[in-house]
Amino acid sequence: MREYQIEYTHDEMGDMKFRAYKWAGDEKKAVRLLLRVNAGKDDRVQFKNGGTGRILSVTDITGGARSSTLVKDCEVMQSPEDGGSIPPTSTNQHGLQI
Repeated sequence: MREYQIEYTHDEMGDMKFRAYKWAGDEKKAVRLLLRVNAGKDDRVQFKNGGTGRILSVTDITGGARSSTLVKDCEVMQSPEDGGSIPPTSTNQHGLQI
């Protein structure tokens, strides 16, 4: 099994692009998980959740490509030794640190 990122448009949503992440054996099976019927001759597709649109790209992201993108967008806190500060902890009503 491999993980695929599928970029697509919905006709009802204008120029907006959407992404779906699906696990499948190959690209065709990953796209098929989104569709009610196979693509027509004009590349139009009918989605399972309703509506029509077009598949823009299918990318195999197995191996951490998606994870590294998420990590890049996160803010990294530094320890006091590195010149940063660690936020103070607080306790909840049961006396546990959160």
